[in-house]
Amino acid sequence: MKKINKILLFSSLSLVLGACSFGQAADNEIYKAEVDDLQNIIFYEESNRENTLSFIDETLEIKFNSLDIKPWMEPNKLEETESGLLIVENYQVEVDGDTYTVTGDDFKMLLQKIGPRTLKSNDEVRFLTDQEL
Repeated sequence: MKKINKILLFSSLSLVLGACSFGQAADNEIYKAEVDDLQNIIFYEESNRENTLSFIDETLEIKFNSLDIKPWMEPNKLEETESGLLIVENYQVEVDGDTYTVTGDDFKMLLQKIGPRTLKSNDEVRFLTDQEL
């Protein structure tokens, strides 16, 4: 009887542990970046949903709180604007493994794909989207 209880307990524990880890990526898992991932998609910053990256057609729009300028935005090259909007026309995307390099006139931004819906900038800011990449 004790042997059956141990088997049932072990089986139950295995199911619970398996269910807890289902859908979670390993910390060292690498997600392959594709150029098409950044077409007609909007990302929002994890800690401030008002900050967005919008890749629509041939235009990248970066909306940000004017007090929340990130180092990768190269503030010395930004035109002063109260709207907190940076527009990059005809941007290009290159990929290398899990990293996107987004470039435009006087603009360069690196993003790492760290999940099926998550990107991380080179200064550790996470951007999320509702669409799977």
